[in-house]
Amino acid sequence: MVGALGRQRDLGVGDVDAVAHRAFLHAPDLRLRLALERLGPWLKLAGSTAQVGGDTQGELELTGRWPRVRSSGQIRSGQARLPQAELQALDLRWRVGTFPADPVEVTAELGSLRSGTQRLNTLSLNTQGTATAHQLTLRGQLDTPGRTAADAARKLQAQVTLDGGLAGDLGPALDHPDAPLRWAGQVRQAEVREVGSTATTTAALLQLEPAALNLVRDSAGLALHLGASRLTLMDAQFLLDGLDWQAAPAARLNLRARLAPLRVAPLLARVQPDFGWGGDLTLGGRIELQSTPEQFTADVALQRDSGDLSVEDPDLNTGPRRLGLADLKLRLNAANGVWQLTQLVSGGNLGSLNGQQTVRTERHALWPAAEAPVTGKIDLQVAQLANWGRWLPAGWRLSGQLATEARVGGTFGA
Repeated sequence: MVGALGRQRDLGVGDVDAVAHRAFLHAPDLRLRLALERLGPWLKLAGSTAQVGGDTQGELELTGRWPRVRSSGQIRSGQARLPQAELQALDLRWRVGTFPADPVEVTAELGSLRSGTQRLNTLSLNTQGTATAHQLTLRGQLDTPGRTAADAARKLQAQVTLDGGLAGDLGPALDHPDAPLRWAGQVRQAEVREVGSTATTTAALLQLEPAALNLVRDSAGLALHLGASRLTLMDAQFLLDGLDWQAAPAARLNLRARLAPLRVAPLLARVQPDFGWGGDLTLGGRIELQSTPEQFTADVALQRDSGDLSVEDPDLNTGPRRLGLADLKLRLNAANGVWQLTQLVSGGNLGSLNGQQTVRTERHALWPAAEAPVTGKIDLQVAQLANWGRWLPAGWRLSGQLATEARVGGTFGA
């Protein structure tokens, strides 16, 4: 150390309690170099419950006067256990500072991250630039269980790239935790793809087009604003008007999005390739979610925009049969703890279905509790049962009419 301590020192684990805290906060000019043979005591000093094992090595260098400091170093750890996760093969290197023009260079490689049944492999983080203008890239591969017990595990590859920088000075924000700290930039790339058995990637399962991103940390906690964008989720595309999120304790969420016209026949043909689906039916919809500590509200709608579906039964050799859809509406509305679900389907060759159910739960609940009471009804009218024969096992045939009215009662979880 230089300054108050008058010289530079190389510190080991035994100096943690006696030197680190005093030097870090009170030395007028700090030059600290640490050789970390074991990270456990340092994590304990920082208030962390994480545990490290294996061959763990590290180096840390600090220069300057708090909160105007610069730091560089590296950490290699064979294994680390966090409260809800386990890390394997961590290699972390950095060169950062609290001055606006200081470099922000962080490189992290992680062999695997396991949390419960989920496993994230080959995670990498790279940051280049300065505090006021930098780019961050995060890549990882996630192993997920197969759709059924007989299916092999799926490998998903994710990548997120952010461009931006801090709008203010980092030093005062570190010295005063309640001082506002703002980051402004954009999401340049965000996508998730499935990796095939031959290591080739398929079309994106999830993809977000470039969008403005703002992060604010102040006395109210962490807040995020995502600007207008287009989100692709498999075959569906959502036009995002914006997303606002505030962390607890003043937790808030505001999401507005519209569903771009969605062609239904290709989706059904992919799920049931031998069923004979066809047609030009397109659906539209919207999502509006608002959440505060006092109340959760939602308005989600899905409806027919245009077109119709057809089904071709090769056993009948009659060609495609149109369903004659005239109306299709599904809606969820939640406010004041009352969740209302409505369904309306009508078609000349199908009949009609009209349903309405009500769930009552807590005003602020993001999802009804299992014991929440459910009431409602479902009315079904079918003029020609023969038109439903394609949904029956091979060799079965139906004829006649059907009219039924069902009452719904019970709890949401059963």
